[in-house]
Amino acid sequence: YPLAMSVVALATRVVIERIEPLSPTVKAFSLVAPDVERFEFTAGQWVSLLLPIDAAERTRAYSIASPQQGDNRFELAVTLIPGGPGSTAMFKLKPGDALQLVGPYGFFTQKDAGTRPQVFVATGTGVTPCRSIIHALAAENFPSPTTLIFGARHEEDLLYRAEWEAFARANTAFTFIPTLSKPGETWRGKSGYVQERVREVPATTRNAIVYVCGLKKMVNDVKTILRDELGFPKEQIVTEKYD
Repeated sequence: YPLAMSVVALATRVVIERIEPLSPTVKAFSLVAPDVERFEFTAGQWVSLLLPIDAAERTRAYSIASPQQGDNRFELAVTLIPGGPGSTAMFKLKPGDALQLVGPYGFFTQKDAGTRPQVFVATGTGVTPCRSIIHALAAENFPSPTTLIFGARHEEDLLYRAEWEAFARANTAFTFIPTLSKPGETWRGKSGYVQERVREVPATTRNAIVYVCGLKKMVNDVKTILRDELGFPKEQIVTEKYD
């Protein structure tokens, strides 16, 4: 729906600095808010962009993929959805284009780092707010054991894979568990859905905070497994749904 005039008045102008492919269907957008010294947000939050859609300006929500760095820059990751007006509009943009943004918003943010293990469960671009939080934890040298269970269809869909593998090599407190629903013949990692991997969470991390982000069915399935099969109380489960 179009932004109300009162909301437009509160919008922040952002300019696209760089666009890079992350996978065959996902692009990373690096943006700057040139009119402010510092774009304030909490790792895991999302913003609402005002996009030219169907001869009008309409809003679309995207999670921030980068951690707070003390400046006016941040990143988004967008999946091109066939026939999707928002993602189609985003993929037509180029460096130098300016947009209006409202936010940040959201409560998919870090809880109890340093006192509880942190487990992230994500599929597709649901990994982007997790990336924001994980980078913030990495800046603190992972104060508690941190695990990312990341599901994708194909190997090339494992967004930010090099970063996760680098974190795992550099710090034993971080564990990366990729799983593919449609693995190729050369894949030697886990296969299947993230729901199956969640069932493998060791009993030693049953006091963890679990962050779950992706499409509604996956999020609901994982919540049910965590709560009903593994005994996690709802206070330890943080979710964000992308549909």
